[in-house]
This record gives sequence, C-alpha cells and structure tokens, in this order.
Amino acid sequence: MHSIGENMVVMPTGMVGLPLLAQSKASISLGELNDRVQRMFGALKRQEAPIARSLHTENWTITDALKRFENSKLIQQLELDGETIIRIIPDRRITLEYYKNGVLHHMAPMSMMAAAIRATRDRFKDEGRITLDSDAGQEIQRLFAAQVFLLRYEFTMDPDHDVQTLSSATLAQLKEYGAIHLDISGIAIAKREYLVELAELTRNQLESVQLTLKGARALQTRDLTLNTMPKALQEIGKQMVAAEKLRRPEALSLVNLRNAVRAFRDEGLVRFRTDGSGLVLDEVAITEHETDLSQLLR
Repeated sequence: MHSIGENMVVMPTGMVGLPLLAQSKASISLGELNDRVQRMFGALKRQEAPIARSLHTENWTITDALKRFENSKLIQQLELDGETIIRIIPDRRITLEYYKNGVLHHMAPMSMMAAAIRATRDRFKDEGRITLDSDAGQEIQRLFAAQVFLLRYEFTMDPDHDVQTLSSATLAQLKEYGAIHLDISGIAIAKREYLVELAELTRNQLESVQLTLKGARALQTRDLTLNTMPKALQEIGKQMVAAEKLRRPEALSLVNLRNAVRAFRDEGLVRFRTDGSGLVLDEVAITEHETDLSQLLR
C-alpha cells in the first residue's frame, strides 16, 4: 500500500486541487494560489514524487486545470478590484477532493507534523524556540505519532521506518519548505502561513475521525454494523456541518468514515454487539483521542 501511494503520479489537476483545499475558506486570490502551488510543487520535487510529463514543461501554468475545474462547476473565477479570485463551490469540495487525494499521500507526513507544531503554538509564543527533548518537543512528536496511528487506513507509511525516523525526516522537509527553522538548538516557526496551509491538507481526515468519535456516542443505542455505521455518521455530520461544528463538508466522505470506523473497531474502541442492543465504547480511549483532536483542529 505504501508503494502504491509513493508511485501515484502528480497530475496538473492534482497539483492545483491540493493547494485549493489547503484551507477551509471558500476563496483565494489567483496570485496566492499560484504561490502556494509553486511551494507545494517544489516540496513534491524534493521528495522525488513521480511527476507527470506535462508538469515538466517550462510554460506549465495552473490555467488549464482551473479551466477544467470551472467547466466542471467545481469553482468560479471572479474579478474583484482588478484581481482574480478563485471561489470553491462549497457543495463540490468533496468532488475536488478526488483530485487532491491523488497527490496527498506524498504530503501527508508534512501535514501531520505541521498540525502537531501548530497545536503547540502557544509554547512557541512563550519560548520562541523548542528543543525536541523538552516537554513541548516531546508533545509535538507525540501528536505526530497520534495522527500516524489515527489515520493509518488513510495513509500507509513506510513499513521499513519507525515513527521516530519518519518524524526526523518530516521536520527536515518542513525546514526545506520554509515553514520552520530547525537546527541543533531546536525548532522555531519561520512562516506561520506556510505551516497552516500544510496542516490544513489533512484537516478533513481529522474531522472525519472527530465525527466518528462524537457520532459513536450519539449512535450508541443503535443496531449498527461496520458497514452501516458510516452512513449513520454521515447523517450526523450533515447536521454538524450546518451548525458549523465541522469546517469541511468533505469530512463527510463515506470512504473517510469507513476508514475511521474500521480503525476504531480494530483498536477495540468501538465494538458492535451481535444481539442488536447497540455499541460498546471505550470511553477512556475516546476521551484521549478527542483531547488530541481538539488540539490539532483548534
């Protein structure tokens, strides 16, 4: 599974869909989008991700991909005060997610680490720089490992590397991206906006996990199975999106929800009774995961 992900070819539509969905807000200026595309494209090239031949040409621009998205009614291009604004159609985000997912595997570790650093941002305000062996540094690494575990059915990491090895390599990638400073004295945030755009790439997956945990409590007395629970969670999720308890409509993806239910079933956090009397929940584990998610998504 890891090898399949590593060999996913970066296509022009994926290269534009990825940065378009690196935020919860519906619009972005064309100039800002183009800059974000170049940053993420640079990161993919440094990782030696397979790049489509059309992206290797010097005259490649994001124009064709945007035109395709506009023709498919996924986005609108608006002119405002002489500036082009790209607006994502809210109820088409989940369709646009298809293009993003063709690239996301390559960027997922960077996104998880960026989210872990963002979750501890108050410590950076107090201390400026964090050493990896400090309490804050250990918390960053713990939150990174927690995401690797929670999203294990979304992103299969290299089985030849442990989490510590992956963590070290990912921190180096964030430094190359320009999001953090990293040296023997520790970590400091270099560009907050770069860190945020990376962290936001996997926000919808984390929101799917959060929905699964909250939904498990709400559905505890229902007669559900591994196959029927995701659809029931999706109905709860629609209400949460309407109430702005979830920022991303794409968090309601049945694929994401199936993966989350499967992960928690395998962990023993959710068990399905065979007599039709509802779910058995591990409340202690649920509370621990919810605490981590609240940090990562704040």
